[in-house]
Amino acid sequence: MNEPEIVALLRGAGFLVHRNDRLCDLIVCERSTGRVTLLEVKNPDSGRPRLTPDQKRAVENGWPLRIVTSPEEALTAARKGPR
Repeated sequence: MNEPEIVALLRGAGFLVHRNDRLCDLIVCERSTGRVTLLEVKNPDSGRPRLTPDQKRAVENGWPLRIVTSPEEALTAARKGPR
């Protein structure tokens, strides 16, 4: 899994990162703005990324969950913030 690599890259870029296993894998905060982004890390080699039933409900209810499959995608998503 590439989650540790993603965490290291985001922290190295100055983001606060909290590892979580409920709604999403990572809660990322941009230090300068306080903007929070929810990231779900999926393995690109496992085929189509699948959300859990709880995650699907959260997205349907408006939670801005971003799915990423690489460190580069994670950094881009964190810089852009929630949708």
